[in-house]
Amino acid sequence: MIDRAPGPHITFVDPRFHGNANRIMRNAIRLIDMFEESGVNRDSIVVTIPATEEGILASNYLERKCQILTNLNLVGTLAHAAACAQSGANLVSIAVGPLLDWYERKRKAEYQDIKTHPGIEHIQATAVYFKLHKHSTRLVGTNFRTLKELGPLGCLDAIVISKDSVEQLNGRPFPLVQSIPKTSPAYAHAEGIPKGTAFQGKKSEFISFLSNSDRSALAETMHVTLGRLKVKMQEIDKMIQKELSKQYTLRIPENKLSDNSSKDGSPQRSRSSAESPEKNLHTSENETETADKTKDTEKEDKAKEDGKLNLEPKGRQEPVGGVDGF
Repeated sequence: MIDRAPGPHITFVDPRFHGNANRIMRNAIRLIDMFEESGVNRDSIVVTIPATEEGILASNYLERKCQILTNLNLVGTLAHAAACAQSGANLVSIAVGPLLDWYERKRKAEYQDIKTHPGIEHIQATAVYFKLHKHSTRLVGTNFRTLKELGPLGCLDAIVISKDSVEQLNGRPFPLVQSIPKTSPAYAHAEGIPKGTAFQGKKSEFISFLSNSDRSALAETMHVTLGRLKVKMQEIDKMIQKELSKQYTLRIPENKLSDNSSKDGSPQRSRSSAESPEKNLHTSENETETADKTKDTEKEDKAKEDGKLNLEPKGRQEPVGGVDGF
């Protein structure tokens, strides 16, 4: 895919690590190592990390110390996005649909004109904030509900849409609002947010700067989605385990057949015989003794028939069981 599609390619850390910065960093470094072992330069890969407090800390370390490009996703409010930008993330992805849903539930209203939607104004303010403070972080829109939500968000650096949406847009004019007027509410909102207050690179700093409204939006745009992703990852794990177990079971008969055959294809001797030479020797002696007795019996029978059997002892015999015998 790298050869066919220019530009950065996105990969993801396991979203279940969202609450542990160390695990996020180890997972991201391992992914980049795998790409580089395959001949792909790390500058061509962006690692997506959930924008939790631990995720933001991990992104800051990976960008500064490891030169690994990161994308902090599931971002909701402007304050949340500002913290991500101040951490030095290469990309910040705003979950457009969930944020609009949260505003509609909060205000118990539907907006026929998408341009007047408070969620759209909030995202526009975020884009203006990035430009006002000259953040190099690029703003990406994701999780759109409908194509009409794209129009007023032409101010974003990039968007993520489905293949079906791309096909709908092909050959169809679609006007985008790319600049936000200085007289707009979004611009005024962005100017009212000071730089450098949301993230100081320490634990617990991020959450402490969020308002109650921001925390509520964060729960809607990020934590609910993380719960769904956790369930999906568990389902994927079960499917992989099931497939591995199936493949292992299919290989067992071949292994057993190989173990029970010699290199030239002839059956091997049984394990019990190979491990018990004493038993084999004892068996051979019994078989020899039985054969000798059979021969003696045949001789006696022949002598009886000829009337020549001599019942007198031929001399002293060795004691058997403590009793003198013939």
